[in-house]
Amino acid sequence: MIVHLGDCISDIQTIKAKFPQYEYEYVPGNCDFSYTVPEEKMIEVAGKKILLTHSFQYDTYRNLTTLYKNTENSGADIVLFGHTHEPFEGKQNGILYLNPGCISRPRSKDIETYLELTIESGKVSAKFHNADNK
Repeated sequence: MIVHLGDCISDIQTIKAKFPQYEYEYVPGNCDFSYTVPEEKMIEVAGKKILLTHSFQYDTYRNLTTLYKNTENSGADIVLFGHTHEPFEGKQNGILYLNPGCISRPRSKDIETYLELTIESGKVSAKFHNADNK
């Protein structure tokens, strides 16, 4: 499955054309206009509930406090968020929070990153990749 967390969700059509074998989930970002896609989406993968959000509505540039407060009772095991364009992994109140960073416009040290999330036998592992090294 490929998950896109917003900003340029129009890229999904290009990605789908190149990789039609995958399932896709996505949410819009603050740079996506005129989309009728919900800002957040809860999906279930291998028994884990995953909340997808771009997170601009939680002002995650400043800090993650509002994101934590607004998602702690969501029922999610994992929250995948974007907006900051910086890779992040952390845990709060039993929820794993992950930001894959950004492939096209990174802000952190100009390193283009993406995240590989694996869920097997109830165990979750997250691995960040430098997009240059794929």
